[in-house]
Amino acid sequence: ILVSPDAVDLSLFNNLPSDRAILRKNLNLPTDKLLVTYVGKYTTMNKDKGVDALIEAFSLVHRRLPNGVLLLVGIVETEIMNLKNFIAQMGLPVEAYRLVKYRPHEEAMKYVKASDVLIMNYPNWGHYTLYMSPLKLFEYMASGNVVVSTSLPSIREILSSREAYLVEPDNVKALADGIYYALTHPEESSQKAKFALDLVKKYTWETRANNILRFLLCQPKQV
Repeated sequence: ILVSPDAVDLSLFNNLPSDRAILRKNLNLPTDKLLVTYVGKYTTMNKDKGVDALIEAFSLVHRRLPNGVLLLVGIVETEIMNLKNFIAQMGLPVEAYRLVKYRPHEEAMKYVKASDVLIMNYPNWGHYTLYMSPLKLFEYMASGNVVVSTSLPSIREILSSREAYLVEPDNVKALADGIYYALTHPEESSQKAKFALDLVKKYTWETRANNILRFLLCQPKQV
């Protein structure tokens, strides 16, 4: 049996400007703020993806770091009002967050590249814990920006604390502390992002296809 995780097309980011300020101007995002970003659906199969907990965690971060802005990309029109109400309940002012509706994939990657910290706050249950191989993980790694993720077996198959900040799942305070630390330790965050970028070069679609072919042909796996 060969277990082959998902992968990424590195050219998605190779063709984007390396200067975040340029990207942010093009996307109408603030150039003087720290962007904490989640790109993806609000739910999967009507199941929680940890977005509400992220909002709650960011409200704690914002109290300590008012220069931060939460960016949620991929929100469906019918979800916006409820999200705004929940965000208001968490005490976040309107200038502390941005909601961006669904965007085509290549455009969504621009938001990933333009960010300071990228979030994966998957809950600790069944599918997320053991079975998923999220495309988002490899895209985040390929962006060159630091990742804060819940520490689940499915994530730790790929990432370690060398390449990302891994926090306890289903723990709002732990997530808030991880985000705050990532934002306030830019050199350490940059180093983790570089390690993640180096690592993700092993997880391109081409490498994945070659590994599958080698397995079928009983040849040594490419590393």
